[in-house]
Amino acid sequence: MKSEINIVSVVLFISVLIMFVSCQKQKTEWKGTVEEVNGITVVKNPKEPMYGEGVFNLEEELSIGEAEGPEEYMFSQIIDVGVDDEESIYILDFLEAHIKVFSKSGEFLRTIGRRGQGPGEIQRPMNIYITPANEILINDRGARYFHFIALGGEYIRSIYQGRLSRPRVDTQNNIIARSTIMDSAEVRFVLKKFDSELNELFTIFSYEYEITPNIYNVYPPQCFWEVRSDDSIVWGFADKYELH
Repeated sequence: MKSEINIVSVVLFISVLIMFVSCQKQKTEWKGTVEEVNGITVVKNPKEPMYGEGVFNLEEELSIGEAEGPEEYMFSQIIDVGVDDEESIYILDFLEAHIKVFSKSGEFLRTIGRRGQGPGEIQRPMNIYITPANEILINDRGARYFHFIALGGEYIRSIYQGRLSRPRVDTQNNIIARSTIMDSAEVRFVLKKFDSELNELFTIFSYEYEITPNIYNVYPPQCFWEVRSDDSIVWGFADKYELH
């Protein structure tokens, strides 16, 4: 009788284990959808996370910056980072209005730009982007210009941008950026594609949110986008858990 109970217990244990593993597999199956809407691929994700905690661990490979030490390795306020094809690292310092360049091993190489209003000088930089043409695009919101700088630091040109944010560039030198339209009741964001001289080509997406008087929304809805190597544009609106 005892061995029969043990056999039954083992069978029940194995059955429960199989059910547990099966449930685990079901939990890790993607529950989203992929569909075509007006010629655009739309990937929709459910709001429930596919995985729980402890899915992966991050291990530090490189640290750049020192609280005290050589000035080349000190920063005032890092606001954006870019990496070129050689894996050199470009760190944009908002308060200092310049870019510090480091090798992929963290060795300081050079400083690009400085605060000012002349060619190659920066007023209020918000972000940088390494273009397919191996140029640094600096979004200078203070001057309302896009500055184009060679990777070595030589000034190339500037173009007036008005109120555009987070520019990206494709292999044809077209620029994808977001414009902001504000009035007393709402803010409207429009993601657009422009040619290299910022002549508008077409609108990709627009969204808006209402302004509540005397209340500042710290976390407004956001749209994010990137340009792939084939010049297709991937964008998503955070509230909808979708990629287009």
